[in-house]
Amino acid sequence: METHDGATIDPDGLSSSGGARMAGRSGRLVRSLFVAAVCLLAFDCSTRARKPETFTPQPITSEPQALLQKMTVEEKAAQMVMVSLQGVYLPARSDMELAQNVGVGGVYHMQWASLSRAVSFISGLQGAARQSNLKIPLFVAGRYTCGMGQFLDDPAGVTPLPTQMAICATGDPENAHISASIAAQEMRSAGINMNLAPILEIAPVEDGSRFDTSRFSSDAGQVSRFGVENIRGFQENGVLSVAAGFPGTPDTPATPSRLLPMIIKPVQALGLTDLKPFRDAVVAGVDGIAVQDVVVPTIDPGGLPAMLSRESVTGLLREMWGFQGLIIADSISSRTITDGFAAHDAVVRAVNAGADILLSSGGHWRHLSTIGHIVEAVRKGEVSEETVNAAMLRILTYKQKYGLLDAKPQAPVDQTRARAESSNVTAARTILLHAITVLKNDGNVLPLGKGKYQSVFVTGVVGVERMAKALERYRRGVTYLESRAAVYDRWSVPESDITRSESMAKGADLVIVCTYSTNRIPRGQEGLVKHLVPLGKPVLVVALGSPFDITYIPDVTACITMYGAAASPPFVTAEMESIVGFMFGDCPGELREPGGLTAKPGQNVQFDAEKLIRMPTGRLPVALGEPFPVGFGLTDGDAGFVSRVKWEFGDGSSADGLSVEHAYEKAGVYTVKALVVNAAGRTCPLTFPVQVSG
Repeated sequence: METHDGATIDPDGLSSSGGARMAGRSGRLVRSLFVAAVCLLAFDCSTRARKPETFTPQPITSEPQALLQKMTVEEKAAQMVMVSLQGVYLPARSDMELAQNVGVGGVYHMQWASLSRAVSFISGLQGAARQSNLKIPLFVAGRYTCGMGQFLDDPAGVTPLPTQMAICATGDPENAHISASIAAQEMRSAGINMNLAPILEIAPVEDGSRFDTSRFSSDAGQVSRFGVENIRGFQENGVLSVAAGFPGTPDTPATPSRLLPMIIKPVQALGLTDLKPFRDAVVAGVDGIAVQDVVVPTIDPGGLPAMLSRESVTGLLREMWGFQGLIIADSISSRTITDGFAAHDAVVRAVNAGADILLSSGGHWRHLSTIGHIVEAVRKGEVSEETVNAAMLRILTYKQKYGLLDAKPQAPVDQTRARAESSNVTAARTILLHAITVLKNDGNVLPLGKGKYQSVFVTGVVGVERMAKALERYRRGVTYLESRAAVYDRWSVPESDITRSESMAKGADLVIVCTYSTNRIPRGQEGLVKHLVPLGKPVLVVALGSPFDITYIPDVTACITMYGAAASPPFVTAEMESIVGFMFGDCPGELREPGGLTAKPGQNVQFDAEKLIRMPTGRLPVALGEPFPVGFGLTDGDAGFVSRVKWEFGDGSSADGLSVEHAYEKAGVYTVKALVVNAAGRTCPLTFPVQVSG
């Protein structure tokens, strides 16, 4: 293999005795068959190029090779380890020691107290790294699927971005690029230069027990399209993107009797499903792939987890796909690995498999022992120094690409005035509104309308007070009860709050319940809704987290879902005013048939808003059972989200009405503009062509 500067390195090195056993005849035969099957597949990666505005990759020179020649085995081993940190305010003394005295290659951290604390924390660590013997700055990584605010105790100063699933619900991959660009700009300003995202695992189909809105979709094609755009958004804005979740979503999770999760699909299905997003990411130029502890017997008949499997890492990623970027073992300290393998054995297998970076989770001594295992393995001949050098050269090359080898200390940021850019907030809000999906709307509860319900009662576990305040702008007679106890009881509403809510709801014309869950709705929230439905009032559920909530409370009158993040409730409810606006009909529209219409001269063409326009636009990226397939999302019919439309036909003529006819006198291509007014009175311009010929 050749690096960016032309230096030849050996990516294989020596294998341990366990690694040698993996590369038997059966493994090579299966791999050959696998190559044949995968190579026949056509991948539809977009190759659109965008010119970076705020980041330009550094030119690759001979500096990484020169640095490598000066490094000791101990220094190389330390650079190959990325350590997890725990603090939210300032780095601990042990963290500073790892950066300065040990010289680790990177740190992994997500939860910060605030943006200013994140800047101080990272600046301190990088300052320590610059005082190390090599003076090489750290990779600073997190796993942000919807921006830094997802894991800030106080998310002020960053843009509240939609989750991966919410972005996919918009139906437009460009939104994945926009969202990642915003996230990357804010992450870089805080000093974060690597993101272990996007997650390219396919969401389980109709499986609420493993449901997670940090996945794009249950459709491999959608995961690929949105994932590629997300990766480009990060990397074009200076954050190294690591496609996470390789080799895919387990078919069978880990159990007490079987420690390791497995993917048991046949080889033909693997190339079309789980592996497709990662293959497309490689084609699109992703700079990193995080390999997890999933067993794929189709790839490795020996039954090793992917991060320890040479067949999976070097065989598939390097040799078959030609991937030249960083490979991260995520994480070498996971319970499934530590329960099944001795620590030293796991480290040896991971390095010989082809991992460049080992993510070490746990305490200070575990991080030191991970480094020590690499050093010991090299000295014993269990891992060749050539293998370590190949990994090290890749690490240094990508540190140079992202400007870390000659990085200057980050200028202090005036965090007293830190705030998200207004243009970014507007873009994120637009994506959010396009993502909101109407799952049920019996009796046309939505849009609410200013005079539709005189009194409203709002309850639930998150964002209730904020929603009530926003509702008061539209009408009086808003009461609310937010279950504060739910925060301390895994979001389950206590019986006392259910009783109080039931009593307060009796005097309202409409009941709104804000639910919040990561997968299965907590029984307390389910009980709250089921006590309110028999009152005979319209019950509107706003599922702030998982759309799977509707499957447990199917008798509600109406339901909309937000696909919110599961980490920070303040972050989830940051755009509550926009959500309330949506409920009153302030939602965007899109064309059902963006390709346009055809007609003949003199022929009447029908322009029907209900047939041509979608409003609301959100659609399910996953299946929630038989009533809610992939792509489901109620749109305007009798509900009245589309209030009126003015049609400009492109030939100087125009007309008003939800359904009109128009005939073109001459052949040609005409650009039609539909000025769609939603129920809140906001105009949404949409354009499409009409081809007149014959």
